[in-house]
Amino acid sequence: MRPSLLGRAVVAGLVALSATTFTVGSTVAPAAADVLPAAHGLIVGLVEGATIDEVNARQGTVTIGSLPALDAYLVDWTDGRPADAVEAALALDPAVDFVNPNQTVRTPEVAFSGRIYKWATAAPGTGTEQWAATALGLDAAHAVTTGAGITVAVVDTGIDLADPTFAGVVAAGTDFVDGDSVPSDDRNGIDENGNGEIDEAAGHGTFVAGLVHLVAPSARLMPVRVLDSDGNTDTFTLATAMVWAADHGADVVNLSLGQSGSSTLLKDAVDHLWDRGVLAVGAAGNEGRSRDSFPGAAKCAIDVTSTGRTDVISEFASTSSNIDVAAPGEDLVSNFPFSGTGWASWSGTSMSAPLVAGEVALLRSMRPDLNLGTIARVVVRSGPLAIGATGSMKGIRRIDIAAAVVRTATARPLTSDCLQ
Repeated sequence: MRPSLLGRAVVAGLVALSATTFTVGSTVAPAAADVLPAAHGLIVGLVEGATIDEVNARQGTVTIGSLPALDAYLVDWTDGRPADAVEAALALDPAVDFVNPNQTVRTPEVAFSGRIYKWATAAPGTGTEQWAATALGLDAAHAVTTGAGITVAVVDTGIDLADPTFAGVVAAGTDFVDGDSVPSDDRNGIDENGNGEIDEAAGHGTFVAGLVHLVAPSARLMPVRVLDSDGNTDTFTLATAMVWAADHGADVVNLSLGQSGSSTLLKDAVDHLWDRGVLAVGAAGNEGRSRDSFPGAAKCAIDVTSTGRTDVISEFASTSSNIDVAAPGEDLVSNFPFSGTGWASWSGTSMSAPLVAGEVALLRSMRPDLNLGTIARVVVRSGPLAIGATGSMKGIRRIDIAAAVVRTATARPLTSDCLQ
């Protein structure tokens, strides 16, 4: 399997580090400058019938990555031309449908806008007792469905494969960081993005997977490791991972990550999943303002922002016209491999998205006859209105899983179109 295009290397002799803990929610720890590793190359999509070889011959580029399912390629050049000049030339090529920069993609809870969100240690076994489980009506929902027969891909930092919580529910996954088939959530002791913090995202994927499991305890979890332990990947690697998950049996794909600004490739990847009967759920981001994060903001994904205990939109939560629904995202408790208890508390839209992914798993398990358009509309219409959802977000609801289960029981197939 091809390793991440950000050039991660397997590091011998992993360094064991103690997890720093802070209380989170609206509280954040000061961070160093928001440094991001540079993603490499340009992404080229082709018109029907064209070949990348003819484009390379005309433009002096070379293929360094390919994604045939989306007819997309990653290209490089060695003649010293600036990237914007190469991009402009490619955009004018008659064989090119689109050209986008290959950008850095990251989980929004780390090194975001000069802030780093930290875990706080939680007591073992507190995950099922947390406030969100009560607010979402999980006990009532589980009396009807627990997600059996559904596979949720967790595209993230991997999963702690030794955590007994996940025994018997982990499906075969893959690792795009190390380029192997063992997508374990671990630390390498290296400050890969140069921001002065080491392994600040390690454990993120396990935490996210634990929240999916909280909502849909019988669903299978497919770990797809695409983020390094500092929480970074790139556009092309992410799209490749999304297609891989769809090709290997995922029914739902959780994406607690994103890039700022639009991406044709990530929109195409989300559309590809939808066409394959796979529903993508994405985190809206933690910028506390109106700004899109892709792939969550793509038309055929469910874009999820965060609320607190009183259904008020979280102060850190991103808002935009592309957001579809809100879910609890403050002070949630889940599995965390690097604390003394194996549990932690964290906040962010990355925590909101897996609650929705788990909800989709429950509803799809309960009613496999319903199309994605119907399932998505039940999710976004079943809960109470979120407070503070003004402007372009007015009318956004906080999910209510118990109410969604009741609604699904009698739902008729509606439009198969995307939400937006």
